[in-house]
Amino acid sequence: MKLACKNCGNLLLEKSNFCNLCGEKTAYKRLTVKSFFAHFINQFLSIDNKLLKTFIDLFTQPDLVIDSYIKGFRKTYVNVISYLGLSITLMGLQFFILKKFFPELLQYGSGLEQPEGFDINSVMDFITEYQSVITLVSIPVYSVISRFVFKKSKKYNVAEHFVIITYTSAHWFIISFFMILITLPFGLNFYNASQLISIPALFYMAHVYKKLYEFSWKSTILRTILYVVMSFLFPMIIALIFGILYAAFYLKN
Repeated sequence: MKLACKNCGNLLLEKSNFCNLCGEKTAYKRLTVKSFFAHFINQFLSIDNKLLKTFIDLFTQPDLVIDSYIKGFRKTYVNVISYLGLSITLMGLQFFILKKFFPELLQYGSGLEQPEGFDINSVMDFITEYQSVITLVSIPVYSVISRFVFKKSKKYNVAEHFVIITYTSAHWFIISFFMILITLPFGLNFYNASQLISIPALFYMAHVYKKLYEFSWKSTILRTILYVVMSFLFPMIIALIFGILYAAFYLKN
């Protein structure tokens, strides 16, 4: 009597250890604590793991990761949307840790004169609470800015710049998560730490563009600075709009 694969229902070949259709194992063993953690280590800490490989290669050869996805070769690296999802999850975890255990590090603008009845920390809390939504809205805008900065080159279109910005933004969010965690024991204000982290982020973005476009370093750095300045103005405008709306609502009530 032939057995069927429990994953896809395909009839299995005799003495086969794997399904010839989906590749699922045919030898099923009851899950134990030991086997669960062994599987976890193999999936997430193995040098051959896609997540680890994606993380490393986005440092060393970001052009290979990005071009692989753009050209349809998507088995080697983590999907760009999944990578963004991971980064947004870590961002949420980061703010949870800060609010739960280090709320004093989220105080913004202490000592600055503020309009009567206006609390800038409430505005910043609102922005951090909806950081994931702001990120999802911002990435398409950053993609258009990126394409504009490199408008003389036809190598990548707007949709492909969306992949570039999504991968690089997600990658830097993940890096920032660990860098912020390192600063927590030193009592460094979150917003000050974020400003410090933005400096290496500039060089990372230049590194990515240099790999993708193979321009001279001078041209790449100038274009990267233009991209950063234009990208910096966008969240400032968004923050200002949120601030005005919040202030209007707060003062009205």
